[in-house]
Amino acid sequence: MRRDSYLLKYRLDGDDRYLLWYEGDPDGVVVDDGGWVLGFADASHLRAWADGNAVAVSDDDTPVLHDLDGVGQWSADPDPNHVDCVAILEAWNLFTDVRSSVERRNVARDERRDYDLYDKVFRGNNLPAVTPEGTSYVPVWSDAEVSRLGAIMRDGLRFFRAHVRRVDPD
Repeated sequence: MRRDSYLLKYRLDGDDRYLLWYEGDPDGVVVDDGGWVLGFADASHLRAWADGNAVAVSDDDTPVLHDLDGVGQWSADPDPNHVDCVAILEAWNLFTDVRSSVERRNVARDERRDYDLYDKVFRGNNLPAVTPEGTSYVPVWSDAEVSRLGAIMRDGLRFFRAHVRRVDPD
């Protein structure tokens, strides 16, 4: 079965890079034979690698930037008055997908203990499919919740850094 992968753009250490994300059960990212997530310097280099490795890449969308630098800065000193639910949800989902791909298992089940936080972040995105028209949800965060959320983001960043290999053009 052919599965399309999608460009995912991320910023880490001031550097914008690309990886390949796919939707599935579980969602994931393309890893090489050594179990590394490949972080490409540009989209054309990524596409050339994908062509050479028989990985289908969708042309559907322009990738949204996942600002891992911003998430890292916030998580270093979490502030309950400035929780960017969109950036945190994007990062949390990316970290889960990377871990699932590297560990070759669905790790989302492991996060059940943090479901209350995930749900709060998710609801704070006010997606039209779950937020009634004319309303919005603005989460109020306790210090304990923000501390836990910061730790989850720091752990996710550590895992991401440890398992993404930079691939630069020759």
